[in-house]
Amino acid sequence: MKISAEDLAALWALGHHELLDLIVDCHKVAKDDPTAASLIEFGNDFLHDLLFDHDIECDSNVGQLMRNFVTYEASKYERGTCSRVERLRDLVMANPVLQGKK
Repeated sequence: MKISAEDLAALWALGHHELLDLIVDCHKVAKDDPTAASLIEFGNDFLHDLLFDHDIECDSNVGQLMRNFVTYEASKYERGTCSRVERLRDLVMANPVLQGKK
């Protein structure tokens, strides 16, 4: 896939955005944990908002590359290796709304 200089600039900006860690963490917590599956939806919503804020269509090359990045980063995560993600998991386990139960 060829990307333009404009796409590369957008990817750089998105890749350094403060929300990206939160988006990836949502997907990491939900990985292999059905009780936290609602966090995938939260992460996807945050990613959609981030793309929208940068005037990027979700189905554009940049949008697809960002979704692929989030999925790839979450797939590499091994449970218990990041205290930030585990604290988020604890919050989800303590909150039925975040578990999608209410």
